[in-house]
Amino acid sequence: MVSKDCELKFRRGAIYSNNKVGSDVLTIRILPDMVGWKKEDLPKYPMFSPTQLIKGVSEEDTKDPTKATQVWVICTDDFKIGFVMSESMEEYDTSVKKIMQPYNFKQLFTHIRRQNLNTNSFNYAELKVLFSNQSLTNLYNDKGISSKGGVPTAVAMDLVNVRTGERWYMMQSGTAISVFQNQIYLRVGSPSKQSSTISMTPNKIEIVANEISIYGRKKTALGKHGFKVCGILGAPTAVDGSPIVGFTDVTM
Repeated sequence: MVSKDCELKFRRGAIYSNNKVGSDVLTIRILPDMVGWKKEDLPKYPMFSPTQLIKGVSEEDTKDPTKATQVWVICTDDFKIGFVMSESMEEYDTSVKKIMQPYNFKQLFTHIRRQNLNTNSFNYAELKVLFSNQSLTNLYNDKGISSKGGVPTAVAMDLVNVRTGERWYMMQSGTAISVFQNQIYLRVGSPSKQSSTISMTPNKIEIVANEISIYGRKKTALGKHGFKVCGILGAPTAVDGSPIVGFTDVTM
């Protein structure tokens, strides 16, 4: 319990281990005070906000606290009571010799346009970055980063326009989801390599892929005109031809 006479201070720490199922508690290594401390001696802090759940690259994965995701915490002088406030950015680290930009907007804008995504409301002054782990790009090839489930750690970014509510979510592979006032755009893969896309507007749905399969377990409707679809079985012969067969589960 924190009393009214208790003084809480802002400190930086590295995530030693992420929260487990059913818990919002993170094990934190306060830097530089806890360098060399054993795992069992490190404090466990819950989130300050009940609606927030922070996870990151942990020291357990990297085996190096300087490569783990760093967070801001408020805690007592003896570290027994504390709360995790937010992730910490390099811009506020006095040990960094030069200021690092959170992301290069011009480069990102060019990338968005090259990826064939809508840029009408892609305005720097209105964009909020909901998620970005691109600052950890230099860690992705380190042997200490785990690939749980066989899925490698990869770059992703989630942005929203705070004025219009329009949103972009992009992954390193080129896969993207964009939600606009009059369009939803989904893509799997990169347009510079191989990709499949679905674009939906109020009066049109466009599907583009190397192969498209439509299958209804009980019925497939390709329209509402009441027509039945017929086909032939096997290759047509020169003399009698092939019989025409109706597909009872396919209508147009």
